[in-house]
Amino acid sequence: ANQGYAEAQYNMGLMYFLGDGAAQNFETSFRWFKKAADRDITDAQLFLGILHENGKGIPQDNVMAVFWYRKAAEQGNDVAQSQLAHMYYHGKGVAQDFGLAVEWYRKSAEQGNEVAQYDLGRMCLNGEGVPQDSVEAVKWYGKAAEQVHYYAQYHLAKMYYLGKGVCQNYAETISWLEKAARQGNDMAQNHLGVMYEKGEG
Repeated sequence: ANQGYAEAQYNMGLMYFLGDGAAQNFETSFRWFKKAADRDITDAQLFLGILHENGKGIPQDNVMAVFWYRKAAEQGNDVAQSQLAHMYYHGKGVAQDFGLAVEWYRKSAEQGNEVAQYDLGRMCLNGEGVPQDSVEAVKWYGKAAEQVHYYAQYHLAKMYYLGKGVCQNYAETISWLEKAARQGNDMAQNHLGVMYEKGEG
């Protein structure tokens, strides 16, 4: 019964957060999320992190954002894991630490979170927190791209275009650029135009 009550508190928080069924009110949302978060509802903990990070309904506080992201992340919430990694990457509320950013992005990415997969791919490509590894970058870009993450689709296309981490393949490049372009990615649209102009593919 307690768990059901905590879920109801979370749902109230979400209703006020989204303004769905009630007027949007971040202060009221915060109060409901806090009640649910104290009962270990990880999505409520995640939203408390978001409210703290963005200063919605409460003063902006990155340290508290990290606190709540970590609580949810340690219980396996993939979005919170990705958010916590983001905080480590940018040094928001914690000392900047690429190694810990990679660790949390990887936990989230392995659960199928496409944002974390993309960010982990970018860190592998740039050698941030891990040795530079184009093959590993392609792997994670590919996983995110399959989930229709259009930045990942664009960057995967670039890897095929340059033959970085994969064999150069203009057909694959165009295929991924078209997918990203259809979602409104300007960089992909421009790159496609240039390829067609040069007669590549």
